[in-house]
Amino acid sequence: MLEKKMKRITDEDIIKHSLSSKEFTNLNIRLLDSDTRIEEGDRFEVIFRGIKEEIPKVELVGNTMNVEQNIDESEDYIYKLNHRYDLGVEITVPKGTELDKVNITSLDGDIKLRKLNVNNLYIKSGDGDINVEDSTIHAGEIFALDGDFKSDNSDLISVAVQIDDGDADMKRMNLDSGSMNIIDGNFKLWDSHLNGKYYVRNSEGDNEVEGVKDDDYGYVLDTLDGDNVLFNQSRQGHLEKNTRAKNIMYMKTMDGNNIVK
Repeated sequence: MLEKKMKRITDEDIIKHSLSSKEFTNLNIRLLDSDTRIEEGDRFEVIFRGIKEEIPKVELVGNTMNVEQNIDESEDYIYKLNHRYDLGVEITVPKGTELDKVNITSLDGDIKLRKLNVNNLYIKSGDGDINVEDSTIHAGEIFALDGDFKSDNSDLISVAVQIDDGDADMKRMNLDSGSMNIIDGNFKLWDSHLNGKYYVRNSEGDNEVEGVKDDDYGYVLDTLDGDNVLFNQSRQGHLEKNTRAKNIMYMKTMDGNNIVK
C-alpha cells in the first residue's frame, strides 16, 4: 500500500484563479475535495480558490462547461491558516440566466446554489451539506450520503431528495410534487406552500411541518413507532385529514413522530 505524504498548507499557499469566463447553458462538475458554490453574478465565470494541487480542469464542450478535479491521492494536506477563506470552486452566471442541466458529483465538500433558475438538477454528494437558496429548480434528483439538506425561499418542482445520514430543513418553499426520503435524520418544513402531492418518507427520525395549511390542503400521517399529531388531533399508527384535497402531504416514518401544526 502506498504511504501518503503529509504537506502543511499555510496562507501563502492559497491562490485564486479565474479558470474561465465563457458562456454556457449546462454544467458538469466532478470534484473530489472542494466546496462548490454556484450563484447569480455579473458574468459567466469559473473561479478557484485553494492550493494549486487541487485546481480543477475546466473545458467548454459545446454548451457544457466541464469542471473536473483530479488530486494526487498519495498526498494528504494539513491546513494551518491564519485567515478564513471560502475555498473551492465558485461559479457565477448573469442575472436572468436559465441553466438547462446542472450535474454535480462531489466526494467531499459542501454544495451551495443561490439565485439560480435550473431546468434539470442532479446532485450526488458523498460527504458534505447541500444548500439551495432563492432558486427555482424545475426537475431533479438530489442524493446526499452523509450531510444535511437545507433550502430557503425556493421552488422545487418534481425534485426527489434522498438523504442517507443527515437532516432536512426547508422554509418559505413552494413544493410542486416531489419527495423527501431520509434513512437516518429529521425533516422540518415551515411557512411553505404545496401544489400537488408531496411525499416524506423517513426510516428513523421525526417529520415536523409548521405553517403549511390551507383549505385545499390534505394530510396523511403514518408511523410504526411514534405519535401522529395533526393540529389538534393525536393518534398512533395512522391519521389523516381532507384526503380529497387537491394538494396533499404524505408523511411516513418507521421510528419517530409526525407533527403538523
